[in-house]
Amino acid sequence: MATGEPQTKEKEGARLQLQKEHHWLKRLVGEWEHRSEVPSESGGPPDVYTGTMTVRSLGDRWFLVEDSTRLPDGHVMLSMLTLGYDPDKGHFVGTWVSPDDTRMWVYDRGDLDTDERVLTLQSVGPTMDRMDETQYRDVIEIESDDRIIQSAYMLQNGRWELLMRIEHQRVK
Repeated sequence: MATGEPQTKEKEGARLQLQKEHHWLKRLVGEWEHRSEVPSESGGPPDVYTGTMTVRSLGDRWFLVEDSTRLPDGHVMLSMLTLGYDPDKGHFVGTWVSPDDTRMWVYDRGDLDTDERVLTLQSVGPTMDRMDETQYRDVIEIESDDRIIQSAYMLQNGRWELLMRIEHQRVK
C-alpha cells in the first residue's frame, strides 16, 4: 500500500468489494454492431465505417473490448480496450492497443458524470503531426441497454476537436 501502513485483511476485503463503477462497466458486456463517422478534413461529409465490438468480463473487475472495423479500402482495423475501476485511485483506468499503432494508449483517469450515464476517459498522446503531445478524451455514453455512443476528442489549439463518433447497437 502506498501509505506504508500494513494492510489488514479487513481493509483488503473492503478494497476488493465490487464498486458501482464495476457494475456500470458490466452493462457494456455483449455483442455489438457499430457505425463510425470521422469528420472529413476538407469539411465535406464524414467518412463512414462499420464494424463489430465484443465486450466480455475478466472476472468482475476488468472488461475487455475487442473491436473490428472495416475501412473503405477493405483493411480491417482491430483493437483491444481494457477497462476497469481502481478504488485506490478513485477512477476508471484502462489501455488501448491496435496492431495498426505502435503506441499503447493508457487511460489513467476516467470518471462518470453525475447522472452515471457518461464515462470520460483521459489520455495523453501525440499530435497528428507527431511533433508534440496533447490530451485526448474518449467518451462512452450508455443511452440505453441496447445503444451506446462513443466519441473521441483531441485537444487542439485550446479546443476539444471531435475525431470520431461511433454508434453501437446491441446484437446480443
